[in-house]
Amino acid sequence: PLGEVSLLLSAEREQLRAWNATGRALSGVAPLPELIEAAVDRTPDAVAVVFEGSACSFAALDAQAHGLAGGPSGRPVGEYPTRRLRGRLGDAGAGLGPPPVVLAPASQRQLPALAGCDLLGFDEARPTPERPRGRTGLDQPAYAIFTSGSTGKPKGAVNDHRGIVNRLLWLCEELALGAGERVLQKTPASFDVSVPEIFWPLVRGSKLVMAAPGGHRELLYLQRTLAEQQITMVHF
Repeated sequence: PLGEVSLLLSAEREQLRAWNATGRALSGVAPLPELIEAAVDRTPDAVAVVFEGSACSFAALDAQAHGLAGGPSGRPVGEYPTRRLRGRLGDAGAGLGPPPVVLAPASQRQLPALAGCDLLGFDEARPTPERPRGRTGLDQPAYAIFTSGSTGKPKGAVNDHRGIVNRLLWLCEELALGAGERVLQKTPASFDVSVPEIFWPLVRGSKLVMAAPGGHRELLYLQRTLAEQQITMVHF
């Protein structure tokens, strides 16, 4: 029977088995926030994020993040157009406990109300060096990301810290990103490629260079940014 005919030679099968031997024991590995905090402790004064004419050190980024992240843990946080947010937050927040939070500039408080959501002006949060007492675990949700919806209603998937940490550890092994390197973050936050783009340089103590919104669509802008910012790593 055809089902019993092997399409691979035994040597080819062994090669496939070797290529796919990607199992990793994550016991004792910290979740994502603690990996970033470790980078902060190593190089607090190094530049963490660059956006156009402004820059932020690892210590300042740490303080801003903790100032912004107050309140109950486990709340979904959204940042996108109102109509899209309504659908996604309704899906992400259904039955998950505390109401979702929407991140927006304080100047956009006139956004139409999102039922059951709190609007948080991220430029109003006061930086604080105090880190949260409660720590998360590898099996706790890290983020939810949605499909494009090209085949209907977008579908959301919750990803835990174990998954993103596994991905980042693999990147660190395969591509030895150094502290002096610069990674361009050009992918919209709703697309999954943005997740390692953002967090990989932050856990390595490298520099994250943020492209202008929509810049990923402009070839000449990207070309100029790669040269001017001396980008050493970019994902296409």
